[in-house]
Amino acid sequence: CLKRVRGLKRVRVADAAWIWTEPHSMRLRTRLTIQKEVAPGAVLQQPLECEFVIRNQQCADCRQQFENFAWTASVQVRQRVPHKRTFFYLEQAILKKNAQAAAVKIEQFRDGLDFFFRQRNDAVRFVQFLKDCVPCTVKETKKLVSADTHSNLFNHQYTSLVVLAAACKDDVIVVDQRTANRLGTLPRLLLVRSVNAVVRLVDSCSGRLAEVNSDAYFRAPPVVALSARQLEAFVVLDCERVADDAIAALPPTPAP
Repeated sequence: CLKRVRGLKRVRVADAAWIWTEPHSMRLRTRLTIQKEVAPGAVLQQPLECEFVIRNQQCADCRQQFENFAWTASVQVRQRVPHKRTFFYLEQAILKKNAQAAAVKIEQFRDGLDFFFRQRNDAVRFVQFLKDCVPCTVKETKKLVSADTHSNLFNHQYTSLVVLAAACKDDVIVVDQRTANRLGTLPRLLLVRSVNAVVRLVDSCSGRLAEVNSDAYFRAPPVVALSARQLEAFVVLDCERVADDAIAALPPTPAP
């Protein structure tokens, strides 16, 4: 408080004490004893009372939340499928790692969530976290909010649209022929075993596994033939081995 009193640098503060005030008065009173040498060997001492007024105010971060354009960058996370199993998995990963800690606001929409950040770097780190968790594609846009031509200052709002892969766990998908050949001559009809950093596929006939990363997935997006809700669970009661000659006599199965 004493640093705010003007003129104290030119004198010497010999003593300082608080003067009692009512707690609700929003006032702080101090009694100072100042000294100053007015002549060689002559020191002038004088008491001085100072009163300070307490005024409540918000910090810069809290004040910015209630103003327009309080956010600088937003991340829109979307998965446009009826069943959002991958999106629910991503929600748990975000809560587990507390990746949304820097978000100032979160809004819910039909196909996903919107995360708003005050700093663009926080949004970039959040998008990178999403890329490490699930296969997704990102589209960046920006909008001019205000401009000061005299100071050459421009304020932009940045938006990142993150679209998750449509394939979810236990879905049956159909890949194109080129992707099937690249995966090791697998059939085009495959079952999604799991979806995290990569999409893991399994051939239901041979049991062979394959992995598709995010770039390969969105380069040729597969078609979801059946979702997990459309599949029926069944129990195998008996298994009988068929000779190779009988298998060769069967007519070939047409490709989907």
